Amino acid sequence: MPSGKNTRNLRHGTLSVQDGQTAVNTLAIAIDEGNLTFTEERTGVVVNNRGELDHWSKGEAMPINLSFSIKFDEYASKTTQAVVAAAAGGAVTGFSLRDFLRNGGSLLTSTNGRTDIFTTDLIFSISDPAVSGDEAEVLTFTDFYADSLSFSEGDEYNTIQVSGRALLETPSSARS
Repeated sequence: MPSGKNTRNLRHGTLSVQDGQTAVNTLAIAIDEGNLTFTEERTGVVVNNRGELDHWSKGEAMPINLSFSIKFDEYASKTTQAVVAAAAGGAVTGFSLRDFLRNGGSLLTSTNGRTDIFTTDLIFSISDPAVSGDEAEVLTFTDFYADSLSFSEGDEYNTIQVSGRALLETPSSARS
């Protein structure tokens, strides 16, 4: 039975979005009061034999449904958007989350290589808790398309909710 020593929570995770340039551009997202939720789905198909339930068959591959929310700090990007050289870390400046996900300013490159729809990669890094003997983990959601961005006003702070799909059945996971 697990002891809970290695349980991770919000304080252990960080989220960033990356574009598809060779020298990847990255926007770090603060999720100190937010959340990240994803669902892997592969629906099975029931096969009948002469009207009776017979067996399961493998269903269609489905993209991962993913959503996250963050504290609101800005909706639109600054007028001074810039892409920092890869040698300086590949970070972007002046971008809001909304404009990074929608390629506002057209300074970014889609991860899918297409020009008709813009996708990014989402990188969720989970640090190693204070207990020795475990590892940090990185979950990567490739070709993420933000289907919707919602704004909610709140008493303590406002939030932005992002919902979309990543074009893979399960995120890649790397432990170190």
